[in-house]
Amino acid sequence: MATARAQNNKRIAKNTGFLYVRMLVVMAVTLYTSRIILEALGVEDFGIYNVVGGLAASFMFFSTSLSNSTQRFLNIALGGKNKGLLRKIFNLSLLVYGLIALVVFVAIAFFGHWLLDAKLVIPPDRMVAANWVLWCFTISLCLTFVGTAYDSVLIAHENMKIFAWVGVADAFLKLAIAYIILYVQDDKLILYAVLIMVATLLTRAMPAIYCHRIYSECRLERVWDKSLFGALFGFTGWNLVGCFVMMLNNQGISILLNMFFGPVVNAAKGIATQVDSAVTNFSANFFVAVRPQIVKQYAQQKISDMVSLVFNSSRYGFYLMWIISLPLMLRIDYVLHLWLTEVPEYTGAFVIWIMVYNLVNVLTNPWWSAIQAVGRLRWYTVIGSSVFLLAFPLGWVCLKEGYSPITVFMVLAVVRMIYLWVVINVVRRYLKFSRMEYFKKAFLPICIVVAITWPISYIINNSLPTEGFWTLVSVVADTVIVNCIVIYMMATKSEREFLKTQVRKFSHRL
Repeated sequence: MATARAQNNKRIAKNTGFLYVRMLVVMAVTLYTSRIILEALGVEDFGIYNVVGGLAASFMFFSTSLSNSTQRFLNIALGGKNKGLLRKIFNLSLLVYGLIALVVFVAIAFFGHWLLDAKLVIPPDRMVAANWVLWCFTISLCLTFVGTAYDSVLIAHENMKIFAWVGVADAFLKLAIAYIILYVQDDKLILYAVLIMVATLLTRAMPAIYCHRIYSECRLERVWDKSLFGALFGFTGWNLVGCFVMMLNNQGISILLNMFFGPVVNAAKGIATQVDSAVTNFSANFFVAVRPQIVKQYAQQKISDMVSLVFNSSRYGFYLMWIISLPLMLRIDYVLHLWLTEVPEYTGAFVIWIMVYNLVNVLTNPWWSAIQAVGRLRWYTVIGSSVFLLAFPLGWVCLKEGYSPITVFMVLAVVRMIYLWVVINVVRRYLKFSRMEYFKKAFLPICIVVAITWPISYIINNSLPTEGFWTLVSVVADTVIVNCIVIYMMATKSEREFLKTQVRKFSHRL
């Protein structure tokens, strides 16, 4: 038992390592690319790109849902070493994804154009470019749906190395596109949308070719299993409901900001989202590595190990994000001016509050993985989505009453905290753990770490000069050290021993 757990931890650590190398490269390249694109397109076209492209890109949430569904069934089959079932799952997943891609394509064709013409605030002379953006993103979305099946295979097999290389290739392709856009004289927004679509085709083809060559279950076959198709479609359907609510809140906020404040504020949200995505990847990559283990432990009926992993991954995921978020929130205005030549109004405040939201959201990720392992999504989705759906109308009311655009992100963070408490109680019906145990082992240590590190870091930040690159470096270094010390103090005895062992191994390699 102890040996198996150690091997699982080692596998998680190794896969997390691949994902973090991917994340660091992608983050650096993406942030630099965003600066070039903002300079090339200008604030107005950049805002149009984010709000119009976001109409189609918002459906990318569905690709996450589809990936999670396939991973769950693949992991169950891998746990049982059933190769015949693996082939059926993969081929039926492609069929399900194709049907969903067709429905989404038709929905965007009708609803997207209505929204573009009737609701969004777009200058008349940029409507042709906006339509190009919408169609290019829609085609990219359909390609992503098909490619999701292959991503799911890589993650289910815990082959994070190839998954990482594809992400890096995608980032550098987009950097090359940014430089092309910077120097062309044609309509830059249209050309950018077309080239991003071509890049999506290339990066979706890479894992497909690899999986067809390496994994036997990826051979395309005409298979049919009514009960398995129903299970896949039903499981995916409940995933889609949850992702649709997430999409509605995310893209709904973009539409609200556009309706009340225009495309310049959308540019601010677009930049803030890119900064936050880079930071969120620190914890998201960790959960990509952890998720297969949660599902496999449930498949093997190691429920206590599974619950323990859910508790621990909640803490670890939050810590990883908090260590990066804290210094960035303290120095966000300087970082934005260092990064961009022109910073739209509200960008700094948007970044801070989106980070607060995602610090809460990171605690929900293990519970989503747990309920997917159990396979009982109905009440989790219905109850949780009903709570989270409140964010959109509450945000609309706040803006209608004349409040600042920052308010919608404050509402989002508060509603997500309520959502966390609700879904914990839903999952508890199936896994029979103690809420007090979760509070003691996960939530309380997180609160203590934040309560200690925030004021200390705030004092350190205020004691240093207000501007300067080396001041930023000092704030980052000091807050990271403070966080690491406090987190180490809050760790369990076994966790401290594990950290000491890893440090010794690393020092011997130097």
